[in-house]
Amino acid sequence: MPGERKRPRLEAGVGEGAGAGIRAVLPDELLADVALVRAYAGVIGDPKHTSRIIRALNDVHPIPELHHLKRVRRRPPPSETPSGTPSKPQFEVLLALESEYPTGAACLQALVAAGLDAQGLDGDVLTVPVPGAPPRTRAQFTAANVHWTCNFHEDAGLERLLAGRMFAEDDGRRHREWAARAAARAGAVVVDPVRNALVAEAGDARHRHPLRHAAMNAVDLVAWTQGAGAWEVLDGDVYDDDLPDKPPPVGTVRNRQDGDGDDRPVGPYLCTGYDVYLAREPCTMCAMALVHSRVKRVFYAAASAAGILGTRAKLHAVRALNHHYQVFQVRTH
Repeated sequence: MPGERKRPRLEAGVGEGAGAGIRAVLPDELLADVALVRAYAGVIGDPKHTSRIIRALNDVHPIPELHHLKRVRRRPPPSETPSGTPSKPQFEVLLALESEYPTGAACLQALVAAGLDAQGLDGDVLTVPVPGAPPRTRAQFTAANVHWTCNFHEDAGLERLLAGRMFAEDDGRRHREWAARAAARAGAVVVDPVRNALVAEAGDARHRHPLRHAAMNAVDLVAWTQGAGAWEVLDGDVYDDDLPDKPPPVGTVRNRQDGDGDDRPVGPYLCTGYDVYLAREPCTMCAMALVHSRVKRVFYAAASAAGILGTRAKLHAVRALNHHYQVFQVRTH
């Protein structure tokens, strides 16, 4: 069906070597084939008219929705003509989206009326499925090209994420160690990646209050490092001020006290630039709290039935949000 998108056909690679055991949780739109739409295509019987027809169509009827496609593609010819001589190459050229005209004949008639010189077109108008959006990954490009020739510019960083090769050896080991620490406590760990330093560590405290999930407690502890914080700090919870001989963490909000008595906070907001490691995939409440806290990356060890970063949905992939973090699942054993 037009516009139909297949279910995701793959997941991002878990990786080998440096990235072993770490899987990027990517939007489904990167993991599924590009959705197809239907378009009208004309057949160019005489190749010498190809360039002129393309220029004329681009003037008479550009198709901005399909700018990621080549306007023309080579049509696979039969191996021989009935006489036994090699056949001339033929080309197919995109005329319009099927949704624009009721029939192929009506489409061609309208284009001719608009000024298209149809000499060189053999009069047949085909209905063809074509990729409805630009391919963003090499796998999508390969699959889309089967339907119609596409333009494509590879994103090397994205391909590394898909293949599980996104971290250097030291970085991969560090992420696994922090994730294992969070998993061992069934809690949450907040880390300043610039210093590879612990900012806050918290466990689950729902026995004290239903909102005190581990991630919520950890965010509140980060607020304590910045002179705020709303909840009581529980036994076993740690935040940066408890750690001896540590410089102030990147992102710490300090008070400005000058001659005018201005003591407004300065510095980044809450968890800006921080990595968060969780024992379990967070629920909607916790995942949104991490959005509002402006974390950089979220790593979780175990998937959860209520998880919203891969299981029930992928909140971090919702475009309407005003902040997005990267998400990874880490195998800790």
